Amino acid sequence: GQEKLTELPVSGENFQSTTIAGRPAHKVVVHGKNEQQKDYSIIAGILTFENEAWFFKAIGDTSLAKEELPQIDEFLKSVEIKKAE
Repeated sequence: GQEKLTELPVSGENFQSTTIAGRPAHKVVVHGKNEQQKDYSIIAGILTFENEAWFFKAIGDTSLAKEELPQIDEFLKSVEIKKAE
């Protein structure tokens, strides 16, 4: 489902270079408040590959998102995308 962040501080600091499937990609990390005014985060990995875009998204409580960020980074690095035969 869609989650609306009511306070969304977006700046260049939210966008980072990363690696997904062994290829250069982007990571977006945004912390804010949801409609219930609870701390909420969105972490997304974005990879463009062979004229396609792949999106990987984790959403949830900010404290948990910050705690799990290293595991999310490892997951993004572990993704394998193979060419269709």
